[in-house]
Amino acid sequence: MNTVVRTFVRSSMKSRSVVLRKSKNKSCASSTFQLRGKQLAVYARPYSVDAKQKIPVEIARSFWSEKVENVGLNAALGIQFINYDEIDSQVSLKMPVTDSHMAATGKVHGGSVSALADTAIGFGCWLGKPQSASGFAVVESSVHFIKSAEPGDVLICKAKPIKQGNIVQIWDAQIFIEGKEDELGSIACVRSTAVNTYVNASTSSQSKGSGDKDALQQNWARLGTNFNIEKMSKAEIAARFDKHSDNWEFLVQKSKYEPVFQWIFDSCQDFPGRPSARVLDLACGVGLIGKTLRKSGFKGSFTASDISPRMLENAIATGFYDSLSFVHDLDNPLPSKFKSCFNLVVCTGATEMLKDPGQLLKNVSEILAPAGQFWVTFQDSTPVDAEKEHPTAHQGMKVYSVDQIRQFAAAARLKEVAPPTITKAAYYLPSASGDGRLRAVPFSMWRFSK
Repeated sequence: MNTVVRTFVRSSMKSRSVVLRKSKNKSCASSTFQLRGKQLAVYARPYSVDAKQKIPVEIARSFWSEKVENVGLNAALGIQFINYDEIDSQVSLKMPVTDSHMAATGKVHGGSVSALADTAIGFGCWLGKPQSASGFAVVESSVHFIKSAEPGDVLICKAKPIKQGNIVQIWDAQIFIEGKEDELGSIACVRSTAVNTYVNASTSSQSKGSGDKDALQQNWARLGTNFNIEKMSKAEIAARFDKHSDNWEFLVQKSKYEPVFQWIFDSCQDFPGRPSARVLDLACGVGLIGKTLRKSGFKGSFTASDISPRMLENAIATGFYDSLSFVHDLDNPLPSKFKSCFNLVVCTGATEMLKDPGQLLKNVSEILAPAGQFWVTFQDSTPVDAEKEHPTAHQGMKVYSVDQIRQFAAAARLKEVAPPTITKAAYYLPSASGDGRLRAVPFSMWRFSK
């Protein structure tokens, strides 16, 4: 008996302590073993769950039906969505057991059970990964089978995160027979470890070797030090972004741009007509904002635009955008064919590089459909640290006060959907002095409507 308990504890909860109890405790993970006619219940307290953004269940359900349910093995096994708990991130799925799920021994095939757990955990990992992560990979999975199931049974899987970090996610899953959610109905318990992936950074470091990885770190340390838009032509600016396009996602991750992604995500929650909205992503970069919008329930047409052809090419390669996407300098008028066309226009991290952002607001007003919205960020002029010079002054970036932006909006006949979101640290930039310090760049983030 002691051997069984030690094995369970080592494999499923590492070195964490376990407590054997007769009563149930919903805050503990549990499993059941039958030994010599006696029932042994093992309870183990999990690691605390890291704080993360909350995804509404309707978005999770939509993503499941669109991207998961009718794909490959999930469709073949008949795995179905039950619920996603946006409070504790628990994923609940079910799988009716049929003859096709059985092994030659007459027992339910272990692969069928494992696939159900892996699907639940994988779905949770995708919903729970950081916005800047391109995906995830399950690198380790441990399955403990307790009992079997028969055709006609319905298996329920409940997967819950034990840890969700920027790099690693750890998940536990319990599988039991429907209607028997106590220890007697439990047929398997699973623990999986997944690693969040950041495509450009990992590609560079793995396929090109440690030299290029060091080069990426050096590029980050020098980010913006030789970049001053007041001394550069538009062609030179586009060429500079072209140069960094393949590593842009890595640089965004290093800059800790999460507050902007979170603001976009939060803004999506009360946007009217989200599924069918037609969207224009200005200064789209490599498509990270588009990914956030798609993940938040936008299913309609997406058009992208950027001054950098290479950035735009990488954005289109994500599959989030349509063929109308175009290279464009935002200091110029937007194409007249788009007049009154878009339900939502988004522009992040660009107004600070424009000659006249007030004119951009006027141009966007022309292409917004009735009641359409414009979500836009500005570098805020409010000081955020002891230094008198703004963190991006050496780049020639322009900063604006709340009052100035309201004047831009009034001239463009745009009204505020909600008060602006002000953040003292939209992202971080290495100090121009080269001393290794990171300086926070403040943003004001606005939602306007026509």
